[in-house]
Amino acid sequence: MGTGTYPGGPLTELVHRTFTQPNVPDSISAEGIIALDGLFSFLVKGTGWLPSGSLPGMPPSLRYLELNNTALGPLASSLFAESGGLSKLETLVLVHNMNMGHSISDAIPGLSLKSLCVSVQFDTMTLSNLRSLRTIQGQGIASLPSNFFNSTMARNLTFLDLSNNALTNKVPDTSSLANLVTLNIASNNFTTISQTTSFPQTLQYVSFLGNQNLAGLLPTTLCSSSTLKTCDFSGTIFSHSGGTSCGVCKFN
Repeated sequence: MGTGTYPGGPLTELVHRTFTQPNVPDSISAEGIIALDGLFSFLVKGTGWLPSGSLPGMPPSLRYLELNNTALGPLASSLFAESGGLSKLETLVLVHNMNMGHSISDAIPGLSLKSLCVSVQFDTMTLSNLRSLRTIQGQGIASLPSNFFNSTMARNLTFLDLSNNALTNKVPDTSSLANLVTLNIASNNFTTISQTTSFPQTLQYVSFLGNQNLAGLLPTTLCSSSTLKTCDFSGTIFSHSGGTSCGVCKFN
């Protein structure tokens, strides 16, 4: 259960603010938060049901935001405007937030993010029967904004985790993410990868793990990469093809 708007004492001169169990608020109130001009990071690890409602405006000093296992609704586009306080974020982590839906805000690619993780956003309708909660699988993000790979974010991103979602069809060309080091798209529903699919030359770690129907021709840019350190095709159709070889990539 929640313990009110802000448990645990006054909010004064804080650089980092964290809410975790058992001190999880019923909702996130703007009172006291927006006034923290020096707030650098804000982290909430909820109960799954709390906190609920919407995320209020944040101070413009915020660089790190993590919302984990909450019932907060979709992040309003206005939050990413200069006045909303999220316009200068460097790291955004959204994991297990059952009310955030199946899309990423169109405003997110306009940020200068260095690290983005969006994973397992649940559909509220699937939670109507509490008895079935244990067997629910996250449907997650089903699509990406049209400007996702051609944006301010694309020029800055070094870490991208879109694992455990519902992304489908062809593995996208990520070569426009010119500084990307880590790409995790494990446990989605991708079905096709092309030999001509390009990846950034800076890429060191990539995972396709658990895309059970993923097939096609292994990309030349991965197989011949001199910078790649880890590449995982385990749990894909490739892992059932004996003798498959592609640089440092593993298949089982």
